[in-house]
Amino acid sequence: MPKEKPITTLKFDQKELHLGAHVFGTSKNFEVEFTNTGKEPLEFTHVQGSCTCTEVTSYPRKPIAPGAKGKIKFVFNSEYAEVRDKYDTGLEMYGNVDDGVFLYPMTVDVKPKK
Repeated sequence: MPKEKPITTLKFDQKELHLGAHVFGTSKNFEVEFTNTGKEPLEFTHVQGSCTCTEVTSYPRKPIAPGAKGKIKFVFNSEYAEVRDKYDTGLEMYGNVDDGVFLYPMTVDVKPKK
């Protein structure tokens, strides 16, 4: 059985990210930065969007040292979201964090096509 990695923590500049307003059917690229705030290297096993509207395009594949920063890039595609204000989505980061997953909440205002 593989040895479990020591748990660490991470922090984003904002507790929740608002992606702004997007017309239904459009997509936009985003990049978010976080800091390893723990005392152990941070290692992700997988990072994904919390719904089909959020597709992760890149995330750190190598360990992130304590105090160091990392970036996650993703695409928000409003075609797969509901038309409404404050539509909930997010990023799910699996790795050596509490409970094995860190959830980063995001909201977006999806507007109808004119």
